[in-house]
Amino acid sequence: MDQTRNFMLAGAVIVGLLFGAAAGFYTGQTRGLRLGNAAGYESGKQDGLAQAAAEADKKAEEEAKKAAETVNPFGEGTVNPLGEGYKNPFEETTVNPFK
Repeated sequence: MDQTRNFMLAGAVIVGLLFGAAAGFYTGQTRGLRLGNAAGYESGKQDGLAQAAAEADKKAEEEAKKAAETVNPFGEGTVNPLGEGYKNPFEETTVNPFK
């Protein structure tokens, strides 16, 4: 009877160790997944913030371009505020003060 009790005790210890190892493994896996998900969430949040900042920059650039086109509807180049026919008299003349 004493030997049977020892075998049962040894078997219970072995089964307990196996279940403890399985529970520890499961807990470690779930903790790792939880930490991995948290890190992935933070990384995704940072990516989302970077993407939102890039979209905001793009939108601001488009608005600035639109505002510039509103001021200058001809696109590139300069607009003469005095009209198309106005010519600056000092633009194409060379003045020599020592003459």
